[in-house]
Amino acid sequence: MEALEKLMPKLMDEDITVIIKPQLNPNKKKHILVMHDESVFYANDGKKTYWGPKDHAPLNKKGNGLSLHISDFLTEIDSHLKFEDEETCVIMKPGNNLEKAIPIFEQKYPDSIGVFAFDNATSHAAYAPNALIAHHMNLNPGGKKKFKDGFKSDGEIQSMHLSDGRPKGIKLVLEERGLWKKGLKRICSECKIHLPTKNDCCAVRILSLQLDFAAQKPLIQEIIEDRGHKVIFYPKFHCGLNFIEQFWGAAKQFMRNNCDYTFKGLEKMVPDALNSVPLIQIRKYARRSWRFMDAYKKGLKGIEALYAVKKYKSHRRIPNNVINV
Repeated sequence: MEALEKLMPKLMDEDITVIIKPQLNPNKKKHILVMHDESVFYANDGKKTYWGPKDHAPLNKKGNGLSLHISDFLTEIDSHLKFEDEETCVIMKPGNNLEKAIPIFEQKYPDSIGVFAFDNATSHAAYAPNALIAHHMNLNPGGKKKFKDGFKSDGEIQSMHLSDGRPKGIKLVLEERGLWKKGLKRICSECKIHLPTKNDCCAVRILSLQLDFAAQKPLIQEIIEDRGHKVIFYPKFHCGLNFIEQFWGAAKQFMRNNCDYTFKGLEKMVPDALNSVPLIQIRKYARRSWRFMDAYKKGLKGIEALYAVKKYKSHRRIPNNVINV
C-alpha cells in the first residue's frame, strides 16, 4: 500500500479543498483509491432522545422495521463514484455493483488506475463458479461442476473435462501431470479442517499446491485485475481504515433526524441522506483514515493509534517519535 500511495493524489494539509497531484514517471499512471462498502438503512431507526416527563418510558416502534440495502463506492477526490447520469450506488439490491463501478471509473478517470478497496467479508472472497478449487472436484470422473482449463508445470494447457464434457476428477488430472500415487485418498482428515501438515497427504492437498490451483484468485479480484486495475482487502475489524464507514454514520444521522417510521418515507429519504454528506466532510473522513493507516505502519496499536489520530491532523503523516510524545 505504501508504494501505491506515492502514485495517488492527496489532500493538502493546510487546505483539504486542494488536491496535490502525484509526481509520476513517464511509464506510471495515476492511482485513485476507491472505497467500497455496504450498509442497511431501517425505517424505524429514529432519534433515540426526546423531551418528555421524567421517568416516562418512550413509546418506540418495535423492531427496526423494513430496510433498504445500500452498496456504494466513494473516493476522496469526488465523493460518490459516478459519471454524468451513471452512478455505482445500488439501492434495494443486495448484490455486487462492481460491474457498474469499473466502467464508470474508466469514464471518469480515463488515464488512471483504480485501487478498489474492500472489507474482509466472506462474500468478497468468493470464487467464480468455474474456479480451480481442488476441494470442489471429485476423485473420479463425473460431477455437476464445470472448471476452467488449468496448466501443467511446463506451461501446457490442461483441460479439466473429458471429451464427453464430464469433469476429469482429481485422480486423472494428477495422472496427466505425473503426480498420482497409488493408494492416495481424495482428502485426509487434516485437510478437511484446512490444517494440513504435509504436502502429499492426499490428492486434494497435492492438487491444491499446483501453481494454477494455488494462484486461483477470488472473483472480485479477477474482474478488477482483468480490467487493468488493482484490488486490496482490509484486515478484519479495522473499520477505521475505510472512510466510507464514517460516511454511513453521517448519512444515518440524517435519516434519524428525518425519520417518519414508514417504508415510503425510507425510500424517499435514503437518496437525500446519501447526498447530505458534503465532499469536504468526506475528505475529512478520508484524512482520518489515512492517519490510522500511518499509525499502524509506525507500529502503534489500540489506544496509542487512537491518540495519534486525534492529536495529529495532517493528511497522512504522524511523527515517527509519536510513542515518546
